[in-house]
Parts: sequence; C-alpha cells; structure tokens
Amino acid sequence: MKIKKTISFLTFLAVLFINISLWGAISLTTARLDGTLRAIEQHYLEPARIDPRKMLKNSIENLQKSVPEVMVSYKGSDTLTLTVGHATRKFSYAQVNDLPSLKKFLHDVWAFIAANYTGDEKAEDIETVLLNGILDSLDPHSGFLSKKIYDEFMIGTRGKFGGIGIVISVRDGMLTVIAPIEGTPAYNAGVKAGDRIVQIDDESTINMSLTDAVNKLRGDPNTSVVITVEREGKPSRKLGLTRAIINIDSVKHATLMEGDKKIGYIGIRSFQSNTYKDVVDALKNIKSGRELDGLILDMRNNPGGLLSSAVKISDLFLNDGVILSTVGRGNVEMEKDMANVSGTEPPYPVLILINEGSASASEIIAGALQYNDRAIVAGSESFGKGSVQTIIETGGGTALKMTIARYLPAGEFSVQLEGVAPDIEILPAVVDKEQINLFRDKTLSEADLEKHLEKDTNSKNLPKPKYLLRYLKPKSGDEDLDEISRREYSKKPSFEDDFPVQFATKFLTLAGKSSRNEMLKTGKGTIDGMNAEENAKIKKALASLGVDWSEAPKTHAKPGLHLGSSIYSGEKIISRARAGDKIELKLVATNSGKGDFSQLVAIGQSEDNAFLSDREFPFGLLKADQTRKWSIPIELPEHLPTQDLVMAVEFREENGNAPEKTEVVIPVQGLEQPVFSFSYSVPTKNLSKNFESGQSIPFDVEITNLGKGKSSEDTSAAITDKCDDKIFIENGRVKLGVMKPGDKKKEKFRFHTLAGYDPSKCKMVLSIVDAKLATGLSKELDVNPSTGTISPQPGTVLYPPSIEIGEYPLTTKKKIERITGNIESKNGIFDYYVFVGNNKIAYETNPKGLNKLPLALDIELKEGSNKIIIVARNPEKIARSKTIVIHRTKSK
Repeated sequence: MKIKKTISFLTFLAVLFINISLWGAISLTTARLDGTLRAIEQHYLEPARIDPRKMLKNSIENLQKSVPEVMVSYKGSDTLTLTVGHATRKFSYAQVNDLPSLKKFLHDVWAFIAANYTGDEKAEDIETVLLNGILDSLDPHSGFLSKKIYDEFMIGTRGKFGGIGIVISVRDGMLTVIAPIEGTPAYNAGVKAGDRIVQIDDESTINMSLTDAVNKLRGDPNTSVVITVEREGKPSRKLGLTRAIINIDSVKHATLMEGDKKIGYIGIRSFQSNTYKDVVDALKNIKSGRELDGLILDMRNNPGGLLSSAVKISDLFLNDGVILSTVGRGNVEMEKDMANVSGTEPPYPVLILINEGSASASEIIAGALQYNDRAIVAGSESFGKGSVQTIIETGGGTALKMTIARYLPAGEFSVQLEGVAPDIEILPAVVDKEQINLFRDKTLSEADLEKHLEKDTNSKNLPKPKYLLRYLKPKSGDEDLDEISRREYSKKPSFEDDFPVQFATKFLTLAGKSSRNEMLKTGKGTIDGMNAEENAKIKKALASLGVDWSEAPKTHAKPGLHLGSSIYSGEKIISRARAGDKIELKLVATNSGKGDFSQLVAIGQSEDNAFLSDREFPFGLLKADQTRKWSIPIELPEHLPTQDLVMAVEFREENGNAPEKTEVVIPVQGLEQPVFSFSYSVPTKNLSKNFESGQSIPFDVEITNLGKGKSSEDTSAAITDKCDDKIFIENGRVKLGVMKPGDKKKEKFRFHTLAGYDPSKCKMVLSIVDAKLATGLSKELDVNPSTGTISPQPGTVLYPPSIEIGEYPLTTKKKIERITGNIESKNGIFDYYVFVGNNKIAYETNPKGLNKLPLALDIELKEGSNKIIIVARNPEKIARSKTIVIHRTKSK
C-alpha cells in the first residue's frame, strides 16, 4: 500500500481534504455497516456463528494487513490498542456482546481511523476491507462485493455483456489478444491471437491494468470504440468497432460416433442465466434427427453458479423424484424442487464427468442424477461446497454475498466437505523420468478453507466409488497459458489426449441401459478390460525406468524402511543449494525388515512451497535387504531466501505396510539482492514553459544497482499513470535485463497529459521490478503542467532504506526467537512494519526523523516454516523488504 507524506503545514490543506472525504465515507460506511449487520442478523444461516467479538477483531485485523499505518494489539480479554499513523488509542470491548453493541464499537473505531489516517488509500477500499472482515469471519463464501467485483459477478451470472469479443492479457506490459471470440466484432474485423492493442480511443494502453482495459473495451451495444492494433512484422492499424452483445458461452457440444453408436457430448463451464437454454439448444443440435445412444455431461472444473439453472438442467433427465432441497436456519426446509415428466429427455444412458474443481451447482446435478438412478458419475471427488449464497445490494453498486442455506441434492444428501464421490474414480498416471505421478495430487477443497461450515449431520452420505480406473497419461509439459485460454474460448471442444471422454464414449456405447445401477453392472467388463490394458502400460513404462511394479503377496513378515537423502548439483553432492539452482533430490530406500514392500512410493509434500508438493519417488517392489534409489529434478526459485526447506514425506504401499511419515531437509542459500536507486531529468529543449495538453514530454531516468547482487534478465522499468487515464504514455516500458552491482543504465521515456488532467488528483508512477527475484521499487511522481514541474525535484537520487539482520537460527526448537538488526537511510526513515506469515506483529513510526533505527523483535514461532517479512519506508514512501525464514521443529 502506498501512503501519503507526513503531515506538514504545507500539506495541511491536502490532509484536511483527505480527512473530510474520509469522514464523508464514514457516514457512508455507517449506512453500509448498519445494513450489513442487519442482514446478518436476519438472514445468516447459522446464528451460532455470529460472534460479535470475532467480527470486530477480524475487521480491524483485515485493515492492518492491508494498510501499513494501522496496527492492533490486544491486552487482556477485553482491550485492544489501535495505532493509526502517529495516533494510538485503547478501546475496551468488554460490552460488545451483540450486534447493536458491535455497531456502536465499530462506529467509534472507524471514526478514530478517519480522524488519523492520512494515507492515499481510497475510502471505498478501506470500507471494503473493513466490511469483508466482518463477513468473512462467518464463513469463506460470505463477503462484501465492491462495485468492480459486483459488476464482474453480475456479468458472470448473466452470461453476456456489451463489448467487442476478445480475451486479453498483459504480456511484457503490452495489452495482448489471447483469443478473439468467434462471431464477435473483433473476430469479424480480423483481430487475431497475439495482436497487441496499443491504444483504445485516444488512450495509450502501455502499462494499463487489465481491469482498466476491460472496462474501456466494454460498453453499451451499438456504441463505438477505436482500437489501434500492432502485429509482428506489420504496421499498426486503427479499427473502428461497434460494440455488440457478447455471449459468454457456458456450454460446448459435439457428436461422437463410435461405430454405429451416436454419443452426445455437452460440456458445461459454469451455470449462468442462459445455461439451461444453451443445453436445450445443444441437445437439439447433436441429435440432428436421430436419438442419442448416450450422453456425456462434462462438468469438470465447473465452479457452479445459478442454482436455478442446475435444477432445470437436472429436470431434463428426470421423470420424477426430488432434485434439490434447500434448508435454511433451524434446519427448516425453504424449498423443494421436484422433477417433472414434461420435457424430460428419452431414457438414454448418461455419464457425468466431474473432478475436484466441480463445485456447488455442478454437484447438485451430479448428486441428483446419481442418487435418482439416472446417471453414472465418473472422475474424481468434487469440491464439496454445499451452501447457498444470496446477493443483498447495499447501494452505490456494491452488495453483500451471504450464506443463507444449505442444499441437499436429491433432498437427502449433503455434499458439504465431502463432495460427490464418483461411481468410477478415474486416476491419471504419468510415468516419465522427470515427472512421476501415480497418485492423485492434493488439491484445494471446501474442507481446506478456513471457517468452513461443518457437514450437516442430519443428512445421508452420497454413494462411494465402486471402481478405480487408472490410465497412463502422457507427460504434460509447461503448457502455454495462452493456448489454454484459446482452447477454452473455442466453440469446438477438443478431445485429444482426453482419456475420461474417450472412456465415457466407449462405456456408453456398451451400456445399453439408462439406469445407473444397471450400467454399473453391465459396464464392469468394460472397466476391468480397460483397467487391465492401462495397468499393463503403466507397469511397462515403470519397468523402462528400472522400477519393478510387481505386487508382493501379503505375508505375516513385516518390512521396515531406512530412508536416506542427498542433494546433487550435476554429479556432485552438495550440502547447501543456491536459490535459482537446478538440483536433484535423491532418496535411497533400504528394506531393513523381513517382509517385502509392494508398490512402495514416497510422496513429498510442502504447505509452503508448491514446487516441493506431490513429488513422487517410486521404489516399487522392495524386497528384504534390497535398496532402491530415485531422484527428482527441482528448480529452486531465484527469490528464495536463505532457509532450510522442509519436504514432508508420506508413503503409499499396496499391502498396508506404509512407513510412518518423515521429513527431508534441503538447505538453501539465498542470493544477494539488487537494490535500485534512480534519478530523473526532463530535458527542456523545445519544451514550452508549461506542459501544454498534448505536448510530448521527455522523461530521462538513470537507474543504479546499489545492492550486493545482480538483477535477473527479467528486470524492467516502467512508467504508468494513476490518473483516470489523463496521462498518455508514449514510451513507457524498457527491459533493463541483468544489472551487476554498481551498474548504471540510462533510459528514455515519453508521455503527455490530456484534456481534463487535474494535478491534485493525478500521479505518475515509476516502477523498477525484478520479477524473478521479486524485488524492486515504486515511486509516485507529481506532474504539474501549469508550472511545468515534476516532483520530487529532478536530479534527486531516490532509493530505499537498508535492512540488516543479525545472526539467527534457520532451524530451532524454541517457541520464541529474538531477531535483531538495524534499518538505515541517509535521507531518513518514515516507518517500518513486520509480518510473520499473515499476521502483522509490529509497526513503528520515526517521529524524530532518525537515519538509523534498531530492530529487536521477539518472534513467536509456530511449528513448521515461519516466514518473517520486515518492510521499511523512507519519507518518500519508497519501501524495502527483507525476508527471513525460521523452521521450528515439531515437539516430541
């Protein structure tokens, strides 16, 4: 967060304006706060979760995470100390025991914030943070929607908007077309994937945020927008486009022929207001005068959406029975949706594909059709979201999203936390020297979300999987994200290397019956045959890598495991790896028991470092006294600080002899970091005294690396406008590349102001970023056309403070460790703050204007990895951060 300068007499009027605007926002917040608390009291599903003290703490702690100047600490059981900038006040919340007393308490707290906060965070952003703190203390699906988020939410549910019809992203600071949507104005005008949009109407897109670009391209149908497009090797061209209604296709369909059998395919990406109609239209299209022999309903990675759409689609395939019961407060049934005979599809076999990304409305269809004996469900267990949210508008284009009910597919079954279990679990297996994946990766589910609702104990469980089908999947490379987007927005689905669809097609071809139970009986032979075929492929692929995947018979003799580990750089064993290195981690497994291990696999996991998770070491058949080895390549990110990386190792074994979990440590030495400084000049030759609107202004920047480490090749510098697009960036981005310690680079930028530019509201931002090392600096600059000046004054060298930390243990058994060090800056220190994980533990200002501040922090450590981030800022609000990691070993 960027915060305004310290109060001085010269900035009194500006600060006064800020406080007045914040006080105005507080009255607005008061109305929204009152409405929020009233809605919670009247509509929230579980009154027992409404805890006023948790709400107030969560609200303020949310703010302290987002705004540097805000800090909260607690004394005793009913007092908190709130710091906002230089002001501190104690608040007693002893009387906060219901929502009216919470409202009164928060009115006082927020008034204190308004009176003392002088930063440049917008009032509506502060409001969003505070209200979200109240709501997300209830459950992970309740929250406050700002105007931008609410607008996007409504577009997602309507399934259409006014625009030109392109999928865009930002690549190297340039607005880039990922895919034009077929049949839209952009597609018809010849816009292609890879085109760069350099201008929208009269505004430059250089360094424009994706959100701003989307908002400018969207608009009412039949209105015009002019885009300037560049394509590799061709001159730029202007395209005048008339916006049209752009339909977000939530449904794809295809006809798959297997011999003389006709299998339909319908993929549903989300549930919008138009999804039911799209499914009906898709069914008509794929039938084309001949009834289907089966239908694949693909809802993999479908996050849900409108329940009404899910209910109507379920009804297409059911003659009778309960589709869905919605249960509200006090376990009172709010609504029961029953199937109708009218409009029901013929009784052809249906197979539903789901996975861990299938949630909410997609779980309703899968659960309802599965339990009502109408469809086979195949894939992997779904996400497990069994709650219903409603939208309550709060004025000004904002809204609350609040949990008001649970839903029960088929009227009896809860999917909360457990999800829909497939009848046929389909498990991909990747066998490659650099990528082994024999077991399902751990993925985020409802049960992993903080403050999730518990399972409804009054409901039944859905059926568990009856069959497991493992298949050999080709190794997936680092698939281009752009290509994934293009495929996603293509109207034609692709089934190349899509084994689940291929299996579903074959299964339905031989199913014959529409009853789930009958299909499971008649399909057993198909499943067993494909299993045998695929297991043979997996076994052969593992054997080619030296892994014996034979099954050992169960005996009374027990195996035992001794596991060793080592780190290699090339052929050399090393004791500590460097951040950015490509290493190999080798595990050596020795069976020290008398029995055999059958299909033994070690699986590495890490909560803190995704690149260490789901890493498999296949040892296979490991007989008594045998030793097996397996190595995996690991590319360590360049931004890792010095630490002992810990990989938890768990085991899978076919005969129930899995060894106990253990840990492997990978010591890492962090890289020395670059530290950037800059100064700038505005060459005045050929410039008028004032910056006239439209006059091209040169902006020359000299950048120096003051640090002890070199920057990466991904280092760049850019100027952007924070000005409602009243600064046109002509030349605003350069790639700096590698800068060694002491290196200097001079770069030239250009910009001009547009009509309506207001220096009291506008800023230009210079950023220098090393993306690989996750470091850099950012500085807001004041551009005043009427005086022809930019401040800080040209020629001023701007750089961040330095942070030096004394010695500390990388691994400890202690619950508390003291961290000491110093923060220094020749041009003064404004403040510093400290996070341990997501918890802010310290904030200190520097009212005396000292150039050196000592650090002495007692850090309370949790078991496992503790990331400690120290951020210091100078009076120009240029920040520097230092990250250290301490691993606390588990108590025994």
